[in-house]
Amino acid sequence: MIKLNKGSAKAVLILHFCTLTLWLGGAISCLPLLYQADLSRYDEMYSTYLHMRAIAWNVIGWGGIGSFFTGLVLAIFTEWGLFKHKWVMAKLFLVIALIMFGMFFNEHRMLENIELLEVQGVNSITNAVFLQNHSTLKGGMLASTSGFILLIAIAVYKPWMKKKHV
Repeated sequence: MIKLNKGSAKAVLILHFCTLTLWLGGAISCLPLLYQADLSRYDEMYSTYLHMRAIAWNVIGWGGIGSFFTGLVLAIFTEWGLFKHKWVMAKLFLVIALIMFGMFFNEHRMLENIELLEVQGVNSITNAVFLQNHSTLKGGMLASTSGFILLIAIAVYKPWMKKKHV
């Protein structure tokens, strides 16, 4: 199988770190928007959700896709291997889980709230579904951010990796 040379592997690794940083930064940037939004002000809530959608689609989405594909390239085309080390498999499954969670849990609630804001106008901010989605999204984005930090910890500490005794 073709393997990346050291220089190419480092270039892909730099790209991998950059895309993970986008992904994590996007998630972190949504937290103050969610936690500091004034639920009594329609215009502020609408603006908050439009900004979160822009961050989700233009920062988090591309960061997640980039992190996934650069991680695959690193796993397949370097000595690490995709299924050779448990820590690589853990990262792979965690990345897939975070992408799915973001798409089907967080994004669903965000888009549903944007639709409520657009259809119901000022009445949406007292809608029970809107308030429940908002509250749940806070926890979902916090969980996503925690997952990203766990990914970084796995990459740094490489648990389950056999240590060479000197």
